[in-house]
Amino acid sequence: MARRRRRTRRTILLVVEGYTDKDFVQHLKDLYHRRECGFRVILKNAKGKGSNNVIDTAYGENRQGGYDDVVVFYDHDVPLTPKSKRHCSGFHSFVANPCLEGLLLEILEQTVAGTCEENKRRYAQFASRKNYAELFPHELLERRRSSVPLLDDLLRLLEEGKIVRR
Repeated sequence: MARRRRRTRRTILLVVEGYTDKDFVQHLKDLYHRRECGFRVILKNAKGKGSNNVIDTAYGENRQGGYDDVVVFYDHDVPLTPKSKRHCSGFHSFVANPCLEGLLLEILEQTVAGTCEENKRRYAQFASRKNYAELFPHELLERRRSSVPLLDDLLRLLEEGKIVRR
């Protein structure tokens, strides 16, 4: 009896900055990523410490894991060091400007402030880490994806495995 061959699935490493980012992207993954889609998305948390730590975590994970694509998702509040710029040269970057909370407020059609601290304070009025399903239902995400380019990029990554260059 002939053995059935298994196809190797493409694997994408997605490294996010912190716990809030991971919870939000996990919510998006639960809604948009199908198991039988032909690729796998591995979500890793850099556990804070800014954008440079996200790049360093992705660099270390990629050296160990050998992923097909590496995507880093971080806030724009801390400038990248020359070392991080060198390390992320082969990565795809999704940058939340000024921060993830600003992106979440934009999806909720709220005013986005210029500083991360102000956006975090405003967003805290809306949410806790546990209620992403209530705050960001599928219908809202679909309606807002055409007007929020970063959201559309994340959803396309999770749905189709396509990494858009803007």
